[in-house]
Amino acid sequence: MKQVTKLGVMGNPIGHSLSPEIHLMFAKQFGDEISYDKVEIPLGEFESAIGEMIDEGYHGLNVTIPFKLDAFRCSTKCSSQARQSRAVNTLTFQNNKILGENTDGTGFIRDLEERLKFFVEHKKILILGAGGGRGILPALMERMPKSVTVANRSVARAQELCDEFGIQSILYDETGSESYDLMVNATPTSLQNKAPLVSPFA
Repeated sequence: MKQVTKLGVMGNPIGHSLSPEIHLMFAKQFGDEISYDKVEIPLGEFESAIGEMIDEGYHGLNVTIPFKLDAFRCSTKCSSQARQSRAVNTLTFQNNKILGENTDGTGFIRDLEERLKFFVEHKKILILGAGGGRGILPALMERMPKSVTVANRSVARAQELCDEFGIQSILYDETGSESYDLMVNATPTSLQNKAPLVSPFA
């Protein structure tokens, strides 16, 4: 009998996540024996929760909002994508180390190009939400878009992100001043299939 690999996804909220169904389906296809839990972590308790889950025998975790920056800070070693974005969505526990990875950008670009046949090169991109947009920016910038603009409620938070990547920040009510080839909803409203109120495009 194969040993069961204990995995999970953590966030707050977490009820929306389809990760258990998706990963159990993948495991079945490859003949792997896994368990996969949804774990809701109280705000401010991420680091202690990680320690408890390691003690409980978890091999790794997916991380969703709002803990991707916490996961980066907790990681012993990070991939280049995670270091560039300073956000982590996948943790692996190995030999007393916490390995951090960010697959958001790779998955996003692959979905755009392979499923939607949309290519970012020379396109004008608008990202709604400074927090959620961080993970996709390294992969997005590699594709050499014409421009990337981040719209956010908070100028300071958006500007910090934009300074890191050399892109522009605006407020939501300024989004109507230009037209864009692609708008990405990286705000928590996407969990309810909604978008924040923004001005119509020019």
